[in-house]
Amino acid sequence: MVPRNRRREKFNPKEISSRDLQDYRSYCKPFAKPTTVNKKVAAFIIYGLSSETDRVQTDPMRKIKMKFISTLQLTPRWLTRREQSCLLDVLKEKTKIC
Repeated sequence: MVPRNRRREKFNPKEISSRDLQDYRSYCKPFAKPTTVNKKVAAFIIYGLSSETDRVQTDPMRKIKMKFISTLQLTPRWLTRREQSCLLDVLKEKTKIC
């Protein structure tokens, strides 16, 4: 699904639905870094707070569970000493054969 702004519709915050927010999150995931997606989702939380202060009538965020994308999943992982040893053993064997 294409977000509203890509369809050239005029933005109206009163028309945002939970489905729109879920679609937007899915739309951002493939090309945005996790921290960027998390910041954009945080903006939706602020939108929810504005509904509590009666600045907007509906809160589409109340139907969505916040699931932040972990940046730990994307960080490089180090080899344990055992893994390092196994890797070096395999490399030594491969270089002896050649």
